[in-house]
Amino acid sequence: MIYLTVPSMMKYAVNLKNKKRRSTNMSHIIDLSINIENNMPFYPGDPKPLIRPALTLDDDGCRVTVLNIGSHTGTHMDAPSHFMPQGKTINEISLEQCMGRALVTDLTNLAPLTKIMPEHCTNLDRIYDNDIEIVILHTNWTNKAGTDEFYLHPYLSGELCDCLISANIKAVGVDMLNVDKTETDEVLYEEGSVAAHNKLLGKDIIIVENLYNLDSLSTDTPFVTFAPLKIIGADGSPVRAYAIENDL
Repeated sequence: MIYLTVPSMMKYAVNLKNKKRRSTNMSHIIDLSINIENNMPFYPGDPKPLIRPALTLDDDGCRVTVLNIGSHTGTHMDAPSHFMPQGKTINEISLEQCMGRALVTDLTNLAPLTKIMPEHCTNLDRIYDNDIEIVILHTNWTNKAGTDEFYLHPYLSGELCDCLISANIKAVGVDMLNVDKTETDEVLYEEGSVAAHNKLLGKDIIIVENLYNLDSLSTDTPFVTFAPLKIIGADGSPVRAYAIENDL
């Protein structure tokens, strides 16, 4: 028989109470990344993703996979060096810049090729709140993958970029292929066609493109994380993006 002293009983009760509190206040983690796979959509001109086995269980006793993908495949992060001659490479970006409290703005009613202006973002005034570090534009455009309209997504205006810069935002995420227009047969290259990239990356604001599943968020201010691979000298990297709601 085990006897508990009064202090031990009190400690046991406190631990039990804390354990119960942790079990009822668990964080909800929401994946915001698209699958990387063969035949997935990719930016015109980028390497076509090719994923194949290098070793197999039957022949080699283990599985190893070859990933032939570009640095901007799937849900990915643009480092400043993507367009800036002296910009930071992906391995030089601090992990602190890859996470923080985000403001999600609903743009799901936009038409194809809409230039996103500040007035489209009805909650944009909140980017100046002290705890907001990241802005995510929610258009639902990633859901159009596999259709011609996927490449005719909205894009950021210079005015919107200036607002984000003025608020010292450290990262911008979009559920579109590109923060600028995507060049296709229907959308020809124009002077200044990478203006949003140049404005944001020129201020060391990282860009995350091809987010997914934003409809699953239950709040417009989730804590988000974008975890890039630590590739020396690279201009970008696929990321595993996720949101944490009701964080501990």
